[in-house]
Amino acid sequence: MEVLVTRASAGKARKRTRNPENWKANIAKKNRYMPKKAPERIICAHKNEHLKCSSLTMTDIMNFHSSFYSSNKRSEQDALILKCCKT
Repeated sequence: MEVLVTRASAGKARKRTRNPENWKANIAKKNRYMPKKAPERIICAHKNEHLKCSSLTMTDIMNFHSSFYSSNKRSEQDALILKCCKT
């Protein structure tokens, strides 16, 4: 008795394929690093020469906000913050 071996078709697998985008933890992580609302103008009372909060314009704040939230990955957001900081 001879058994013929045939290839299985692509859509007939028994196990479901992994879909990490729909996992609860990954959805929560993505929502954690998404913007909640647009930034508002903050009025600081710093009189320190090293802190230049009053020199920031609203366009500067909006540009930083849009570039920060262009990615929902924390590592890329941290890299942007480090790139913008000066020691």
